[in-house]
Amino acid sequence: MLPADVSSFSKQYLHGNSFFLFQTIAKEHPFLFWMDTSLRFKTSKLDQLFANVTKLGLMADDMGSGLISTIAERTLQTTFNYLNEDPCAYATQREKQGGFLLIYANPFVTQYFLKPLVSCALSFGCMDPNRYSLLFLGCPPNDEPFKGQLCHRYDQSIVGILFTRLFHRNMRNHAVSRDYFFFDK
Repeated sequence: MLPADVSSFSKQYLHGNSFFLFQTIAKEHPFLFWMDTSLRFKTSKLDQLFANVTKLGLMADDMGSGLISTIAERTLQTTFNYLNEDPCAYATQREKQGGFLLIYANPFVTQYFLKPLVSCALSFGCMDPNRYSLLFLGCPPNDEPFKGQLCHRYDQSIVGILFTRLFHRNMRNHAVSRDYFFFDK
C-alpha cells in the first residue's frame, strides 16, 4: 500500500515504491529483507547471513560479479545529476542487482543509504528520469565498452550508485553468496 499522496501516480512513476516501505518499516523493525519473486533459497541455514547483515548493516546480491554492464552504461545522466555524481566514476563499476537486499537499519545505513534511496524515489528525474521513462527500460547490447547511458535500470541504478559510493573498496564484504539463493526464471 502506498501513501495516499503518491497513489494517484501512474505505474511508470513508481519504480521505487518498495523503498517507501523500507523506510516506514525500518522505523519500527530495523531488520529488512527484500527478495524478488524470481529468487529462491537453496538452504534454510540462514543464521550466518543474518549475523553478517546485523554486523555490516547492508548486503545485496553478488554485487554484479556476473554482470558485464556497468552502472554508467545503464543509468541516465539525470540520476547522476540528482546525486551530484560523475558518471565517469562508475564507468568500470559493474551493475548491481536490486532484487535481493538485506538491510539492518543502523544510523549509518539509515542516513547514507535509506534516506538517499527514498529521496531519489520521491524526486522526479532521479530514479524515474522523465515522463517517457519506459522508453529507456530496454537495454541494447553494448558493442562499445564503457559507452554510457544506453538505457536506465531505475532501482538497480540507484542501488548500484549508493552501494558503490558507500562500499567501493569493500564490496565483497557486503555481497550475499550465491550459496544462499538462485534465480528461478
